[in-house]
Amino acid sequence: MANEPTHQENSELCHGQAISYNAFLRRLNPKSGAGIILLMASCYYGNTGWEIFFEGNSLMQTPPSGIFEQHVTFFAASRTSLLELSEPPTVINITDAFGSHDIPVGDWVDHSESSLPTISLNAKS
Repeated sequence: MANEPTHQENSELCHGQAISYNAFLRRLNPKSGAGIILLMASCYYGNTGWEIFFEGNSLMQTPPSGIFEQHVTFFAASRTSLLELSEPPTVINITDAFGSHDIPVGDWVDHSESSLPTISLNAKS
């Protein structure tokens, strides 16, 4: 998957508290088995200033530098496959400081037909 930013050299495997992962397959053509993968992670730390991000299939963190506050702060990271995968995986293996985790890939729930507000980038005015 892509969306890989460049991070500081002091990055390491994430050891945030209560790390949670979700993976979804969004089928852009319902008649096809192909789709894009959206991968998300969230956690918290006892102070501000952390950064979490995906690097390959690893959840990484960059510790705070300089001045930071001592209170619980929540963080999230996400990435997509960018390209439609003709044979998307059903499980994605992610590594963090606590080990390796098999994350099942669920179906993306499309709320565009519901009463939830949505924005269509392809709408014609």
